[in-house]
Amino acid sequence: VSIGIQSTAASDLGDSVESLRRLLWVYEPEKFRNITRFLPRGGGFVDVGANLGDFSIWAAKQGGPDTRVLAVEAAPDNLPLLNRNLRRHRLDGVVHVAPVAAAAEPGTVVLHQGHQSGTSTISPSEVHELEHMRPRGTVEIPAKTLDSLIEEAALPRVDVVKIDVEGAEEYVIAGAAKLLASGQPLTLLIDLHWGVNLSGIASTLHEHGFTIRMEAEPDVVIDAIPTSARSIVCIRR
Repeated sequence: VSIGIQSTAASDLGDSVESLRRLLWVYEPEKFRNITRFLPRGGGFVDVGANLGDFSIWAAKQGGPDTRVLAVEAAPDNLPLLNRNLRRHRLDGVVHVAPVAAAAEPGTVVLHQGHQSGTSTISPSEVHELEHMRPRGTVEIPAKTLDSLIEEAALPRVDVVKIDVEGAEEYVIAGAAKLLASGQPLTLLIDLHWGVNLSGIASTLHEHGFTIRMEAEPDVVIDAIPTSARSIVCIRR
């Protein structure tokens, strides 16, 4: 998969496996395929943890000219590259960027800044005590609920939400009560990280009418999220 994302400088590639994967076009192919499959033409896509914009740009292009995208990115270091990539693809008017953390309630939160792109988090766990994952610092950033961000972006509809927030998945879901309670058809693409309450997430999603599947097998419904799961697809028809 190639969409021409401008990532970190070449001198930084040794510090960022994800940057190298982007350049080699092998970055999360299953997620790209699922966006293509589940996002209808002219649909609405929400990218929580947009990073450098890979999935936001892909969704905007796959969904056609009437597609609208909300890209939520909390890490200040990522925002200049995200905006540059959107300008490069002439998507400034299609993708609305929210430079905040999606959280359970509005306010401010502490972002633990990772050494690599895509490893910053507002919810550090035991993994972040490991030397190669230890944050290089912290910064206070604004936080809003996903419901309020969707309203501010004036998305006419939401069909697919991608969530990749390094352990803060439960906070994002907690701040999406209105979206979850809407009963409308919706697909959630959720990356799961260390320390997340898998049974709690599954219970909430089942309660709101979603079926859960593994990212690699989106046609096979599972009853519970296995501890080995790293990415799931949740569908409400």
